[in-house]
Formats: sequence, structure tokens, C-alpha cells
Amino acid sequence: MLDLGKMGAGEKEVISLAVEIGVKTILTDDKKAIKRAGQRNLNLDILESTDILILAKKRGIITSVKKLIDAMITNGEYFNDTAYSEAIKKAGEV
Repeated sequence: MLDLGKMGAGEKEVISLAVEIGVKTILTDDKKAIKRAGQRNLNLDILESTDILILAKKRGIITSVKKLIDAMITNGEYFNDTAYSEAIKKAGEV
């Protein structure tokens, strides 16, 4: 059994299942889960919601990452200033 420390039950389940079935990439915005999943013994790649938005823009599925992040914030999602700025910059919207 994995010792995943203090994090939510859902995040623990995602990481445990990924390791169990051999998944290499997980999607999470939880900072504790990101830190733990990225440790060497687990060797999981992490995608955050902003990564998905940036990929969608690159593929022409959406036209603006900033507009969607702003809508997410309006609807209660939290993005710190650094994460917000980095996402907008990676999307080429600065």
C-alpha cells in the first residue's frame, strides 16, 4: 500500500489507481497530490487543468485560455496569480 501522506481521499485514489494499473499521467490541480505524484518512486506525469486548456487552444478547439480561466474563477475555481500568469503566457495571450 502506498503511503501518500495527507491529501484528500479522491487524490489518494487517483494516484493509487494510476500506480496500480500503470498509468503514467494523471490530471489534478491539487498541490499536495502534484508534489507526491511527481516524486521519483511514483514517476507520474501531471497535467493540470490549465495544461488541458493550453492544449485545446493549440489544437484549435478553443480560442482563448484567458477567457476560460476567467470564467472558471467567476464560478469559484481558485488560481493564484503565478499560475494564472504562467498559463496566459504559455498560451501566448500576453
